[in-house]
Parts: sequence; structure tokens; C-alpha cells
Amino acid sequence: LAAAQNSSAGKFRCYQCLAIMDLRLARNHVGVDILKAIRGVHEDLPGMPVGHQMPCGFCGRSGISACAQLYLTTSKAPQARSDCPHFYAFQYKNSLKSTLTMPCTNTPVVCPVLGCAQHTGKLVSAVWKYNMPQHVRTCHPGYSLDGFEDGTVLPDLLRVMDISRDEEKALGIPEQLIPTLRYSEYISTSEYSPGIH
Repeated sequence: LAAAQNSSAGKFRCYQCLAIMDLRLARNHVGVDILKAIRGVHEDLPGMPVGHQMPCGFCGRSGISACAQLYLTTSKAPQARSDCPHFYAFQYKNSLKSTLTMPCTNTPVVCPVLGCAQHTGKLVSAVWKYNMPQHVRTCHPGYSLDGFEDGTVLPDLLRVMDISRDEEKALGIPEQLIPTLRYSEYISTSEYSPGIH
């Protein structure tokens, strides 16, 4: 994988809203734009719209081959890896939990559907969390996205895709656009482990 290619002096200019920020804030910032696009929140952004097909969590664009290269290391403490030119290393374990300062949990996750994740040396293929419903619709159409609609219910899949109401609210999603059915609220709330073997 290519080494992280940080923007000048560790800054990132958002492709969607054109705001300039510290590179370490970009994943959280771009995640807000991505989730708003997924939920149908209209934003009058001066830049390009969020990509429609599996947008990159580092830059929000689709169709960039380097951005499609997303992995987690198979170590005891997994770390994200990407060829996106805006990739930067971050605390993976911390990114799995929404907090007041970093509410966005759009982070690389391993699809728990048997046989989906591909291993390459010490890396395993990953999908951005907010892209998991699109990934399931495309690659695993026989699985339920929420545990209520038709399809096989895989609790680990529902857990890996879960976005809490508090996270959605913190990211500016209006109440009426937050999905009401959440099977994950009824299943075990044990901490998600990427399940890398």
C-alpha cells in the first residue's frame, strides 16, 4: 500500500464543502457529509457531491481506484490501511465508538458474511461502515439489512452496520430521517470486534 500522502502541512480540503481542516479531523468531517447524503439530508455544498457508489471515508469520492483499496491489519490491535491519497493513521479501536468530540463511527469494518473478507498477507479487505448497507445489497442480497426486512438475519452483520440514534443526531440527521427499526437495539450490545483471523 502506498504511504500516507498528507495534504500540505497536515491539512485537508473537503471535496464537498471546501472547508480546510486538520487532516486528523477529515474522517469525522467527511463521515457527516456521507451520512447526510445516505439519509437524504439536502446540503447546498459548494464542492462536488458525495460519491453515490461506496464513497471513500477519507475523501467522500467514488470511483477512485486507490480509494477502493481499504484494509485492516490482522494484528491483535487492527489498524486501517488505504491507498486513498488522503489516508492518515488513526486510533482504530477508538473510532468504533461515537463520542462527543468524534461522533462519527464511519470506519473500515470487516464484512462478517462467511467468505466475503479477502486476506492478502497481513491485511484483510474492509468496507466503510456507512457503506455496509450498499455492500450487502450488492454482494449479499439474501441478507436482511435491519433484521426486520426479508432475508437471513446475521446478528454480527447488524452489529457492524449499526449507527446509534445518538450518533445520527450528533451528525445532524433530522429525527424524521433516522431509521426507526433497529434490530441491533434488541440484540446483544456487546462491543464489536472486527473478527479478523
